[in-house]
Amino acid sequence: MKTPILVGALAAVLMGGGVLAVVASQSNGPDTPAATSPPTPSSSVAGDPTAPASGAALTEAEQTALKVFTTWSDRSSTYEEWWARLEPLLSPAGKALYQYTDPANIPAITVTGDPEVTDAVTGPNAVTPGGANVAVPTSAGDFIVQLEHDHGDWLMYAMTFPQGVQ
Repeated sequence: MKTPILVGALAAVLMGGGVLAVVASQSNGPDTPAATSPPTPSSSVAGDPTAPASGAALTEAEQTALKVFTTWSDRSSTYEEWWARLEPLLSPAGKALYQYTDPANIPAITVTGDPEVTDAVTGPNAVTPGGANVAVPTSAGDFIVQLEHDHGDWLMYAMTFPQGVQ
């Protein structure tokens, strides 16, 4: 079975909003299937600001990515209020990356479409087995919310910004 090894470093340029992640994996034997299942469809609640624009059912990963993104991009709160809402949606790595972000420095952006899983990060070579990368279309381009599936919960560990957005 292949075991992921974090061999790089995570660095964040949080004042500007950029994130750099360097990771790799190491092989420890033959390939075996991932223990977690891929994202599964789930319906959203009517009137929920994280509900999909098209009315189509989103996977749990897509719902989580939308919730994380809308929480992260909410510039209307104090840091303490913003962090209290965002922190439970983050993995330990995500907390380390975003804990010093000032929400006032986040660009003013709006979601313009439904999120979409761009690739499920599954299998023995996955840095985060059972994770998913979800594209969230916005007025500034597609943000990629990187999720891991931890003890039944989807949690964000990083976000990739569209080119030119800081």
